[in-house]
Amino acid sequence: MIGKAAIILGGYIASYVALVFFCSNLWLAIALGFVLSQFYVMVGFGIQHDGTHESFSRHKWVNRLAGMGLDFLGASSTMWKYRHNFVHHTYTNIAHVDDDLETLNILRLSPHHDWKPWHRFQHLYCFLVYGILAVFWIYVSDFQKLQSGKLGKYNIPDFSVADKVVLFGGRILFISYSMILPSFFHPFWQVVVANALILMVVGY
Repeated sequence: MIGKAAIILGGYIASYVALVFFCSNLWLAIALGFVLSQFYVMVGFGIQHDGTHESFSRHKWVNRLAGMGLDFLGASSTMWKYRHNFVHHTYTNIAHVDDDLETLNILRLSPHHDWKPWHRFQHLYCFLVYGILAVFWIYVSDFQKLQSGKLGKYNIPDFSVADKVVLFGGRILFISYSMILPSFFHPFWQVVVANALILMVVGY
């Protein structure tokens, strides 16, 4: 597990460093951005997911640290724990309770959701929706749920001060290294486009 985590984190950091500090070619940037997006997903599935499920290590603090890999990626590990461990695994695929089914009615993922005329075409536009999922998650979703205190019909336990520090600190760290730092080396519009495309691949 430790070896796998080291390889994944090493790949994430190496592809990020190569993209930000050493890349000036469009095609190389596309290739490195794609590689970075794959390591991003691997941190989520191969480190954070196991840590938040407390199956990464027999030590609680190691699991907590591994789970915070999601905060490193710009989302909240604490919110994920409530959303995924408590709600999704308890009420799997139950409409209006399992938050994984909720898409603001853009997609219809359950026969218990209201049908809308545009759902007739969701097989055509679902790929775009999945693509913007990561962007929405990082910049909107976690904050909405923190403010409302709800995941569907489930009441989220109050975040501790430490949980809020990790949530906001992780978000500041992510924006700093994904948006602000690269802007010292590349035009800002290119950084915005690159971030959007990388996160779209991650969401998809």
